[in-house]
Amino acid sequence: MSRTMTNRVVGRPLDRVDGPEKVRGTARYAYEQPVDAPAYLFALQATIASGRITGIVASAAIAEPGVLAVLIHENAPKLAWADDPEIAVLYSDALGFRGQIVGGVIAETSEIARDAASLVRFDDEPRAFDVGLRAHHEDLHKPVNTAFFGAGGGELLNGEICCVGTAAAIANAVHHATGVRIRDLPIALDKLL
Repeated sequence: MSRTMTNRVVGRPLDRVDGPEKVRGTARYAYEQPVDAPAYLFALQATIASGRITGIVASAAIAEPGVLAVLIHENAPKLAWADDPEIAVLYSDALGFRGQIVGGVIAETSEIARDAASLVRFDDEPRAFDVGLRAHHEDLHKPVNTAFFGAGGGELLNGEICCVGTAAAIANAVHHATGVRIRDLPIALDKLL
């Protein structure tokens, strides 16, 4: 049985109101908007790949002038729902990967936030982890409906088609924003003028 997969996203034009300004470098980003008394956050990240946080010492950071707060899983506001692990940040002491955001220092300037973050100490309890790829691994399973990139349901329904050309996507974005088609690399400003 042969089935043709219809492409719904890749290659379709997308009108963006801010496209021409972004390509030309004239767009205003959130950071450039005028705000009275902004606060800055420096993320605190896990230093181990797997385990849990057993203790946090943030008193030295909190005592620094200009520090507004230190957010951790114990004091961070919770969302109304936490079904999606991508948005359930600071919900528990569990560590799932090195670099996981485990807290944040909020301060009056980015420099103060960064410096105070170096004063926060985490104690952690590492947990053994297994990243071995073996044919007889206990967690090995075949995803449901792997054909046709998950079209029609299954575990790969929300997956991405791999190996989409980044340069081609950028060239298309430049074309949609400016009307100039660039067909050779590198993409440079002199080719747009």
